Amino acid sequence: MKSLHLFWFWCHSIVCLALLSTASARKLVKREGAFKPTMKEQINRKLTCPKQQPHHQEAAFLLRQIYRVENITLEEFREFAKDEVAVPLIIENPSFDASAWTADSFLEECGHIPIRIPNYVENCETYDTCHSVKEKADERQERWAGMDYANVDKHKLKTLGDLIRAQRTPSGAGLYLHDAPLSHYCPPKLDSLRIPKYFPRNYDILRWDPKSANMTFVESEYQWPSIFMSRKGTGSGLHSDSHMTRFWTKMLAGEKLWRLIPPSEHWRMYPSIDSLAMASYPHKFHVDVINPDFARYPDMNGALVYEAVLKPGDVLFSPAAWGHQVVNAKDAVMTSLNYYDNEVMTAVKKYAKNVNDVSITSDAWDAFFMPLDDPEFKDDISLDVYVRSQHLMNAEVPVRVKHWIDTTPQMVKDYRNEGGLTALQVATLFNFSNLIRYLLENCDGLNVNEVDDVGGFTALDIAINSKFDEVIKLLKEHGATDFYADSSDDEDSSDDG
Repeated sequence: MKSLHLFWFWCHSIVCLALLSTASARKLVKREGAFKPTMKEQINRKLTCPKQQPHHQEAAFLLRQIYRVENITLEEFREFAKDEVAVPLIIENPSFDASAWTADSFLEECGHIPIRIPNYVENCETYDTCHSVKEKADERQERWAGMDYANVDKHKLKTLGDLIRAQRTPSGAGLYLHDAPLSHYCPPKLDSLRIPKYFPRNYDILRWDPKSANMTFVESEYQWPSIFMSRKGTGSGLHSDSHMTRFWTKMLAGEKLWRLIPPSEHWRMYPSIDSLAMASYPHKFHVDVINPDFARYPDMNGALVYEAVLKPGDVLFSPAAWGHQVVNAKDAVMTSLNYYDNEVMTAVKKYAKNVNDVSITSDAWDAFFMPLDDPEFKDDISLDVYVRSQHLMNAEVPVRVKHWIDTTPQMVKDYRNEGGLTALQVATLFNFSNLIRYLLENCDGLNVNEVDDVGGFTALDIAINSKFDEVIKLLKEHGATDFYADSSDDEDSSDDG
């Protein structure tokens, strides 16, 4: 009986184990079936690159705000404006009174002034450009700064008052008094204009006769100071100023949004290369950096752009070759000047050589030989003081030039500029009487009658041709002779005999 019980227990155990084994096997198979695709998925994920998620970041500029300061010294500005490190800078004047420069003040004082300026530029009457009224150009024209001369007859503009009133209408809101000579459009305001003390030197005008070095000469010859008068919403296209000049601009009324592009970013702005000068650095661009179209011009994405809103009294300094575009945030009036100084002379000479640009005259080349010391001004200066301060006739000889003359007189005597002129002739060309006197009195062995390497002229010939009476007297006191005058006298004497 006991054996029978053991037998049944053994059979039951075998059956149970069999059943358990079958159940376990079924579970194992089930798990294995679930495990295999999971392992396959894991392997696939390891062997294949993950799918990239769509990138939703929008294209944009790398915007940098232009640095602002208030009333820095001239020395501090010169350090900031060194050519190798120069970036745009705004000098603020919170106490500036803009009331004298509003459009209403122009309307009241100068509304009667004619829009057209006789013989404003060569052939201006032929092409109907004897005025400074511009408007947005057709995009297909690729005009500099995106602007073209307006048809003043179409807009029925005869006076400055007509223009100001037209700008306040829907049809004339886009009209722009652009880079206009203040001396023509509102002479009374010349006396009110104050020039920033940081920009007293301008190599463009070193050759002026000091007898004409006054506002009358500026009015008739230089067409500066210029004025810009525009309505809210108008502006200019992206452009660079030509000839490697720097510029400053002073906001007189209203507000203006500026965006500036360093030369390193020009390639991103789809430049218009239609000349050798443009290839050296472009002046015109296809893009709009105020309202950028990144889909059409994808290279703009990530471009470094400097930005600021100029308010009344703000003075903006821009290094050479920087592209810039503006839009008027409010009705705006400003003045501006392009200029050369010591910091940019090396770049100017290189640029002129690369593109063979004859418009960069000997003024810039020769002035490099005799850099001026910076005059000291505590405050902004009037226009007539500014003009007088430009002239070598009024300038002291820089210490570094005196040192050159005193320590290396032979180098001074051997000096020739690129036009073959001697140091004395260069000083005479610019009517730099103090330098002429220093050369004559301190450079032993200097030949006052030495001729240049090209035309055979002496310093006295240059002075006589330019009618520099004081320099003529000074040269003659130190032994200069007038070869042509002497020859003429001899001929007259022989005729009398």
